[in-house]
Amino acid sequence: MKSRKIIVLILVLSILIVFAGCSESKEIKPNLDINQPDTVYDDIMDSEGKWVLDPTGTFSYLAMKPMGNTRPFFDEDYEFPENMFLYQTNTPHVDDIKLYGYMDTNFKKLSDPISTEPNIFMNGLARIESDSGYYIVNTEFEKKDEIYPGYTIADSSIIRVDWTNRPAANPYIHANIDFNEYLVPFNASDDPANPIFGYKTVNDAYFNDIPIEENFAVSPVFTETGLFRDGLAAVQFEGKWGYINEFGETVIDFIYDDAKSFSEGIASVFLICEYDKKGRPLWINKWAMINKTGNLITPYKFSDVEESINGLCIVHLNEYPQDLFQNIFNSEGKQITAFGYTTIPIEPFSYGFTRVTDAQGAWYFIDEFGKNSLNKTFYAARNFSDGLAAVKPGKKLAWGYLNPQGTMSIEANFMKVGDFSQGYAFVNKDLKKPGYLIDKAEKGYLKGLELSGISRFNENGYAIAFRETLVEIGGVTRQETTYYMIHIEQP
Repeated sequence: MKSRKIIVLILVLSILIVFAGCSESKEIKPNLDINQPDTVYDDIMDSEGKWVLDPTGTFSYLAMKPMGNTRPFFDEDYEFPENMFLYQTNTPHVDDIKLYGYMDTNFKKLSDPISTEPNIFMNGLARIESDSGYYIVNTEFEKKDEIYPGYTIADSSIIRVDWTNRPAANPYIHANIDFNEYLVPFNASDDPANPIFGYKTVNDAYFNDIPIEENFAVSPVFTETGLFRDGLAAVQFEGKWGYINEFGETVIDFIYDDAKSFSEGIASVFLICEYDKKGRPLWINKWAMINKTGNLITPYKFSDVEESINGLCIVHLNEYPQDLFQNIFNSEGKQITAFGYTTIPIEPFSYGFTRVTDAQGAWYFIDEFGKNSLNKTFYAARNFSDGLAAVKPGKKLAWGYLNPQGTMSIEANFMKVGDFSQGYAFVNKDLKKPGYLIDKAEKGYLKGLELSGISRFNENGYAIAFRETLVEIGGVTRQETTYYMIHIEQP
């Protein structure tokens, strides 16, 4: 009996020693998260940590003072759809690149710092940048399959997910797709270094249990491919690009060194060189525009051609040192802008206009025919937003707001302005003093918050703002930043 107790005691001691060893090994295990940035502090808000209604009842706001290594991300040109706001870490990453994560309207963290770029959500999707590339996620931060670089499936649609700071004016969404018919590129090769593409239906490519080499609607013979748009797809075969239809038939010959997808009956194609009548190479390295029959509608003379939207293409000219020299062409290949070139990025048309500047530095708005239909020039201008455009009409360099009829709805009395969104804009009459919000009747709001800036309001009426103040702590003066989440209560 005594020997049995001794045996039991030895077993118990052995088990305890094993557990002690396991415990010790866990304690010395490296902490892989030791450099993980702090989260946004959910409990560091205003004095009560509650939303406050402003005296007019027009807005409510929530204050927050950041601590640790993270703080809300702010940019006045950003809009944050679907209430997916951003925060950034101040902890150096690679080459001092900041990391960005997502938070809600209460400054509560929704994700870890996961992106090297502050990309917004749109259509429930966002492009996440990482050191090894990029990927697409939904609002649950689940990774989405790409059917083509930058394109993914959402419900019954194919959506392009771009880098962006506000909702795209003309997002590419191919809606109501029949997944048993719509063809997408599919790689039949097991060798990543030597892909060979054909086309399968969406279902056969991604949802049906089909062997990799079977069920090709278009045989895998191409080294690179594009999506079918306007019934044609750009494909590369034996080093040259051309266009095929959904039966795999060649519609436009393989004669190009690069080619982009069709959009509204127009595509851009690239040649490294062409040849004269004696077969001698004429080096050009230029893009041109073609129609669906393969006929050139412009010469090869552009450094780039953007996608056609509403029958208009923005082209980049390389006769000048910078690619920001641009022009606008229509679907017939005719230049519609009379100014020759503009040194600012041309943005999509809004309320029938887009801003341009000429070689003399004058700013004006052109319509979709290239005409300065407002018959006015400005010292500076922003594009139309929410029905008004911020402009500097005179030499005193003050800003006001222009309406689409060409008259000033709000006179030029401000030294700093933001775009209108959801009926409100940030303004500042004196750069040495805080700013505030105005409506389109120029009534002021939230002056008591002494704001330094605010983002654009999103579709739910939320925006992020900040205030910078100087405080003295221990005889040292430093700048302190308070962030505000602001919501429109009475539009």
